[in-house]
Amino acid sequence: MTDRRTQEKIKALLQRAYTLGYEVGYYRHYESAGWIKRELRKIEEMAEAIGIKDKAMEIYRKGKLDGERKRNIFLIGEEGAKEGRINKRVFTNEVRRSPVSRIILSWKGHIIPHFIRVPAFLRRRNQF
Repeated sequence: MTDRRTQEKIKALLQRAYTLGYEVGYYRHYESAGWIKRELRKIEEMAEAIGIKDKAMEIYRKGKLDGERKRNIFLIGEEGAKEGRINKRVFTNEVRRSPVSRIILSWKGHIIPHFIRVPAFLRRRNQF
């Protein structure tokens, strides 16, 4: 039987593996990217030292699938995910915008006019 500290290490390591997998799946990162490869290698080494490498990789893959599923639900809605549609956008940015926001964007009301900006000689070293 493992002691309490070892169980906490195992739990933290499995959470780390799931989180990494979820992020890779949700944001569609490549596993061959430098920082992901390094993190995955660290998790594998730590899991191998404890003796739970297979379980950690299984949790990582589960997190990756959950991340992909969550992204698809976000993009196509729950109905589309149940029907099996994948990676098809049902809505566009124009549809999501309200008529008021379209008007504001058309006359560029969100851009600060040049006469309100602080003069360059007062903007020294990111003070303002």
